Amino acid sequence: MFVNLETSDFAEAVTRAEKIRKQPRLAESDKLVNEIDRFIEYKLRMKQYTAHSARTKKNKLLLMAKSVPETATAATVTTKQLQAWHDDLVAQGAASSTIHGYFMSARSFFRWSIEVAKIRRRNPIDEAKLVKLEKRAREEFCSFDQRDQLIADCTEDDELKFILYAGFHGGLRFNEIVEAVPWWFDLPNMQLRLSKTPTMQFKDGEERTLPITKEFRSFLDGYGLRAPYMIAPDVKKGKWIYRYDFRAKFEAFTGTRGWCCNKVYRFRVPDFPDGHDKRKKLPLIKTCPQCEKEGRDFSWVTPHIMRHTYASLLVSAGESIYKVAVWMGDDVQTVQDHYGHLAPDNGGIEKAFSNRVQLSSSNGSGNSPAESRSQAWSRTFVS
Repeated sequence: MFVNLETSDFAEAVTRAEKIRKQPRLAESDKLVNEIDRFIEYKLRMKQYTAHSARTKKNKLLLMAKSVPETATAATVTTKQLQAWHDDLVAQGAASSTIHGYFMSARSFFRWSIEVAKIRRRNPIDEAKLVKLEKRAREEFCSFDQRDQLIADCTEDDELKFILYAGFHGGLRFNEIVEAVPWWFDLPNMQLRLSKTPTMQFKDGEERTLPITKEFRSFLDGYGLRAPYMIAPDVKKGKWIYRYDFRAKFEAFTGTRGWCCNKVYRFRVPDFPDGHDKRKKLPLIKTCPQCEKEGRDFSWVTPHIMRHTYASLLVSAGESIYKVAVWMGDDVQTVQDHYGHLAPDNGGIEKAFSNRVQLSSSNGSGNSPAESRSQAWSRTFVS
């Protein structure tokens, strides 16, 4: 039986040959798209993917399948083929984070092919050379005044106001707002406890508890704890990803808010002679340049920017990045990478040194605690 060791290095060839001798035969491999289906079904069965994760991962893997020859199987895909896909994505201008996301999904698929399906021996991703991942900080978020202005301007739609509070005061993700249920809200203890429901599984399975602000609590007293859902209670979960999509309502509100002079300039897109964005079926408009320059336009605010704002303003105000990470349901490194540049430079250290000064004055010596310890050690040594 002849096996391609896929290497020109003799030592590597010997190592790979030894592994093959231990398991000389592999299971039969089906078409690549069929193996992708098997992989997704396995992940769902083992509860390692939510339904939403399964859809997104499958779409990424199907893009990979499209990039290799039609005759390729999970057993025959090579590093060279995947490297060509990677280089093509780079040439198309895809973001480094997008490329790494595709290849993380592919790595997981081939790991399953090795460990579970037993249809190949090596992970072809391991030898691929990926573009360096650029960790970019979050740049778009509302100021304190912009956040408060948007909430204050929402006077005619209580449901939309709940959405604004949940995003700006709770940092909830889009689907967490849609799936919010009344028993998440522990008003006596001023806590919001996000936990699994029949229609909601959290990103990475991370349930969490965060504090409810006094302003949000005051609004909830009047809004009430609505069942079975806090917004659009009559809408049931269907075949779509989201039970209810509030983006049209949200964008209609933010697109007409702010302290703008209301002068707008229509502009035409060369690709669309009729001046319409065919994706949204809406006329393209541009805010008055002066208002845009002065930050008086809110059309750029999206539901996810509310979440960025929640984290950004907390970190800017000096809140612990660890606490922010716990409240958002993210890991600390993610919050550090995205929002760490907003943390005060010297607030913590000045506070720490101020405390030391107070301690030193309270011991009556006029010295810092460090100096006091040093003098005590000197006296001990002399005696």
